[in-house]
Amino acid sequence: MLPGGDEAAVNGDAKGVTFRHERYVKDIGGCLLNIFDTVGLNEGAAGTVSAPKAIEGLYRLMRGLDNGVSLLVYVVRGPRLKNSARKNYEMFYEIFCEKKVPIVLVITGLENEDDMDGWWKRNEAAFCEEGMRFSGTACITATKGKRDSFEEEFEDSRVKVEKLILNHCTEMPWLPPAGKGASWFGRFVVKNRNVLAKIFHLKVQVFATSIYQALRSCGIDDAQARELANKIYLGWVFSRDTTT
Repeated sequence: MLPGGDEAAVNGDAKGVTFRHERYVKDIGGCLLNIFDTVGLNEGAAGTVSAPKAIEGLYRLMRGLDNGVSLLVYVVRGPRLKNSARKNYEMFYEIFCEKKVPIVLVITGLENEDDMDGWWKRNEAAFCEEGMRFSGTACITATKGKRDSFEEEFEDSRVKVEKLILNHCTEMPWLPPAGKGASWFGRFVVKNRNVLAKIFHLKVQVFATSIYQALRSCGIDDAQARELANKIYLGWVFSRDTTT
């Protein structure tokens, strides 16, 4: 919906196909903004993207943004709220961004509502009960429909989304902290400590708690989450070090 730059691919299949993040430059209100389409986090066992792969992709994105993060735009499809909504909110906002980045909500699929904005009035309490709070919301349709039957609603929705982004982008982007194993020496100490931990049947220490917490929130058991978290983190560090 957003104008300017390359157009993002749209997928209408039942299974999501977004594996890695994509960057798009968009002109919104005269401001050139970097918009990132992130990996999917709802695929489950039957989908094309596993939870660990999705979490790895998200972590690499967050760590690869030299200029930080200014806004999270959480897009959900209405009119019904899915059970995964709270998990995704926790993943992005609470775990990876540590509640330090403003988050706004965009609800799509409301083209058949007589009053799209009325949807939020009726459903805001359900989000609050799940502990999900947002700096702003936009109830929209993201399609013009067959024969452009929703063209007017689509254009109104475009304006809503643009205003939502411009009004809530923070002027001081947030940068994620370095983490325990950021330095070479720190990684060396933790890695060797974990070798001893396995020998003496102790808990493996994790390099990046955000990855560990994200994996645990997806139902992965403690020991496996610790192993996967370190594997994902060290893979990212290796790719970063070889690039630089």
